[in-house]
Amino acid sequence: MTKEMIELKYETWGSYGQFTKTMAVLRNGQLVDPEALARNLSSGDVVEMNIGGVKVLVTDQSSSKNYRIYVQVPASKVMAVISESKSSRKWSGFKVEGEGEVVGEVMENVVEAGNKRITKRVKTYYYVNGDLKIPLRSEYLGVETQLIGKPRVTVKRQDDKVLLTGDTYQIRDQLKALRFRWDPLSKAWYIPEMDEAAMQKLREIADVVE
Repeated sequence: MTKEMIELKYETWGSYGQFTKTMAVLRNGQLVDPEALARNLSSGDVVEMNIGGVKVLVTDQSSSKNYRIYVQVPASKVMAVISESKSSRKWSGFKVEGEGEVVGEVMENVVEAGNKRITKRVKTYYYVNGDLKIPLRSEYLGVETQLIGKPRVTVKRQDDKVLLTGDTYQIRDQLKALRFRWDPLSKAWYIPEMDEAAMQKLREIADVVE
């Protein structure tokens, strides 16, 4: 690194996805990400690129196993330098030198299917400086399933017992309280006999089809 130039890098190593990366936000609002630039290069390449009118020099010293990408950027054109890294145990998060900050926003995608509400959550990190907002990375937070109505179950008599099938997972504890037992072979709950009182209790927790 010199006073006139800032060196960005993207380096990987190890067996657990370890990496270190520095990116730059240019004053023209463009993001210089060495990892993204590496997709267009081959090991040994030294290429001058134009990013929104700013010339940068990209060097690829990667091996067959790991990336080694270096980018020289004019310091006068840089608004902020953003760094992140990941060890074998954890991700460091983002650090910003210069203007602006990195913020995380959680987005939810909600879909209703039958009597279930399925919510998927994704967290996206953005570099923010005034009206400028640049996405940096996203991570999947997981999915949550909620019942929005009674689960639908089917009751039918088979031989010497009453079988219960359908969407029973959410009410499995209540079924045990009603003395139902799980049959792994038929993948159904069963009870020897079911009187009207037991049927009424079942209707309180499920939409029953006979």
